[in-house]
Order: sequence, then structure tokens, then C-alpha cells
Amino acid sequence: MEAIAAARRKPRVLVNASAVGYYGGRGDEVLDESAAPGADFLANVSRRWEAEAQRAPVRSVQLRTGVVLSAKAARWRRCCRRSRLSWRPIGSGKQWFPWIHIGDEVGAILWAIDHDLTGR
Repeated sequence: MEAIAAARRKPRVLVNASAVGYYGGRGDEVLDESAAPGADFLANVSRRWEAEAQRAPVRSVQLRTGVVLSAKAARWRRCCRRSRLSWRPIGSGKQWFPWIHIGDEVGAILWAIDHDLTGR
């Protein structure tokens, strides 16, 4: 935040990349952005990360998204296929896996910049 405050030309907005991990592991509970933060490690890190971003001396927007995927991820899969750490089920396979396509993520970021949003 000090770098933004000290900048001669300040940005119009700080778009902060947080995580859906903010909500913690809640099983099948339906959540929206008004839900309370979780109590686990990632939720605590996300909460503190967002609190710091809110201190910015410019408009601040927090985006809570999942893993960003694109078609180019196939290259990573091919790389991993050569190792024993390839794509295998982890746990029961019934865990939630929140994700967003890179095009939608970029669109959301641009929309947040161009509209008068603040907070989460």
C-alpha cells in the first residue's frame, strides 16, 4: 500500500486476487459473497490479504475466484504425465473444485476496473 501511496501517478483501482478459500471448507453449503469467512488456514490468509488490500489509498476490489483454467493447461498435463504425480483422484473424488475459465476471469477483472465497484 505504501508503493501506491507514494506513486506519482496512482492507479484508479486495485483489483485484488483473493480466493474462494476465504469461505473455508463448508461441504455442500451454498455460499455467496455475504457468507462469513471460514476458520481454516487458507480462509485466515485470504481474510488478512483482503483486509490489507482494503487499506489501499485508491478504490479496491476483491475478487474471490477458484482455479483459473485455460486450454493451455493441456501442456502442463502432458508434462506431468511423465511423472508419477500425474492427474489422479485425490481423496474420495467428491470434493468441490471451484474453477473459472481464463476468459471469464479477465472479463471480470476488466468489468471491475471499468465499473464503480468497491469491496467484495
